[in-house]
Amino acid sequence: MPKRLTLNEVAERIANKFPNWNFEVLDYQSAMKPCHIKCLECGRIKEYKQFSYLLKKQEPCACTSNASQYKSIRQIEELKDFFLKVQSLN
Repeated sequence: MPKRLTLNEVAERIANKFPNWNFEVLDYQSAMKPCHIKCLECGRIKEYKQFSYLLKKQEPCACTSNASQYKSIRQIEELKDFFLKVQSLN
């Protein structure tokens, strides 16, 4: 039977998989039970049915995905254009 990971070991494995992600392990019981991870970037708390499900993901949180970042950048650019048009009308 494999040994049970400590919270520190869980955090270390997550940090190795996602080195640029700021997170906090809220709870962890075993690899086969649910765990809760808090993203310190956006504040979301994610529940994973198993710890291994997190390690299989490409991106740990929606706020860290490239698609989300590109969408945010596009929305900011659209808002800038909108405010420049409004300002030019006045």
